[in-house]
Amino acid sequence: MVMDGNGRWANERALARLKGHAKGADRVRHIVRASLDMNVTHLTLFAFSTENWKRSESEVIGLMSLFRKFMKSESKKLFINGVKVRFIGDRNRLDKSLIELSLYHYETKNAVFSGPPRYDTSDVKTTGGELTFDYRASHSWHLQGGYSYSKGKKDGVKQDDFPESMANLSSHIKLRDDLTFIQSLYYTGDRTIPSAYNPIPIDDYLRLDLGFV
Repeated sequence: MVMDGNGRWANERALARLKGHAKGADRVRHIVRASLDMNVTHLTLFAFSTENWKRSESEVIGLMSLFRKFMKSESKKLFINGVKVRFIGDRNRLDKSLIELSLYHYETKNAVFSGPPRYDTSDVKTTGGELTFDYRASHSWHLQGGYSYSKGKKDGVKQDDFPESMANLSSHIKLRDDLTFIQSLYYTGDRTIPSAYNPIPIDDYLRLDLGFV
């Protein structure tokens, strides 16, 4: 789905263009909710293109602020509804705080780290593996988790644009028939987002999320 026409919608109503973008973000909530109701398994939103960098500085700053606000406000709702989110595309020009927000997503089963896709012909060697488990200790306690390890070389040079280690652990404790306490722990090793100018180092981090469903 291409998110286009928000600025024109605002212009037609004599509103600021950012009002149109905010309205578009609100429509995304309805689209995601409708997708869940219709059992849509994959939804791709084209939210920002390289051409958008040519817009006025105030509009670009406003869009980045809107992205940041939306990701912070909606993440827990997505988590509760079991929606997996992946961010794709080249993020080298984004603000570092926005990049860090896009490095992970909420999902009830595991955490997936996604980086900007790059395609070229190279001599690549990789080593890695993944271990997952799904254990029901009792009727009221359910554990899920996983660990993945990967490292590689590209044309003989060690690559650090993807974390070598990632892990997640999720505990679901059923307090009563209509209430479950969820604890989710995520770990991602450090990495460096490549750039032709200034590579962006991302430190390793440990994250704990708590919630009731």
